[in-house]
Amino acid sequence: MRLPRSRLGLSARLALLLLLPVGACECGGAGTGTPCTRDADCLAPEVCVAGRCGPGPDGGAGDGGLPDGGAGDGGTFDAGGGGCTSNADCLLGVCVSGSCCAPAQVCGQRCCDASAGQICFAGACVVPGPPCTTHADCGEAAYCEPALASGGGGGQDGGTPGDGGVCLGETPEPGRCLSYPPDCSDPEADPAICILSECEYVPNFDVLDAVVEWRWGAVHDPPEPEEVAAVAFPTKVDVWSTPAVGRIHDTNCDGVVDRHDPPAVVFVSGDAKSSYCAASGVDSCRDGVLRALDGASGQELWSLERAEPGSRGFAGVAVALADVDGTAGMEVLALTGEGKLAVVGGDGRILGLSTD
Repeated sequence: MRLPRSRLGLSARLALLLLLPVGACECGGAGTGTPCTRDADCLAPEVCVAGRCGPGPDGGAGDGGLPDGGAGDGGTFDAGGGGCTSNADCLLGVCVSGSCCAPAQVCGQRCCDASAGQICFAGACVVPGPPCTTHADCGEAAYCEPALASGGGGGQDGGTPGDGGVCLGETPEPGRCLSYPPDCSDPEADPAICILSECEYVPNFDVLDAVVEWRWGAVHDPPEPEEVAAVAFPTKVDVWSTPAVGRIHDTNCDGVVDRHDPPAVVFVSGDAKSSYCAASGVDSCRDGVLRALDGASGQELWSLERAEPGSRGFAGVAVALADVDGTAGMEVLALTGEGKLAVVGGDGRILGLSTD
């Protein structure tokens, strides 16, 4: 089976980038190899080159190294592209491949063009694209690079729940879109940063070894590792309806329901021992509980006993998920014990109820 070019290209690219140094970060001044953003972050006579403290490209102090900033011109540097043979020719700049370059723009033997928005990343001058959280945000010709995160807040254990919500997942790690490196088949591609976009993998489909991730409801004593006990209405754990599965709940509490939230499992459950629902048919299945479980862990997102005061509960028939109000996200459609149609939001709130 030949896999899509873009997905395999991504794997190769990510494997390559993991082996290459990441760009600058902000730290205090220190010695060789310390991350830096400017020369002041390093101990003299070292300079900040490609995000790390170290000697300049020509060998550092004693070999045409950078001055200590006391130049008579007030500490400026010549980075206008003029010819040079050592860093001393560039004042506070760096001599890169015969031309003066600002220290923050040095990228190996290249000088990135800051006016064009270029930065040094993985040994290449690149122009980061818009913020992203997944590769789907960047289109076919680019991918989402988390090492170029534009702001904090990502990777934390959930956000702040609202309206009694439950935060179970992590907020997405922010990044920036980045164009794919050139293909190594291009004769002009730099072998240090190019990628192999073509590959073939033939998986073995002879054995499907499925395992149980979680099992919800009644538990053994002591509980087995994959068992998840019902928290609300623990006596009503008999599943009465075919579950519906879809993304309806802001599981990581980042303010939106999107692909970062696992699909929820929605169904009606009841107490089979008291109502004999399974034996008596649907007419007896009218006092069930409408539930939504986190598809990744089996934990309860919410459980709703009734849609209105005085109702018996929910009927043991299959629920549906659909966008019925024209806003982003899907709602749950369930039948009450009195035969009314209830529209329930992804957070468990009643949004509407038919009159009969």
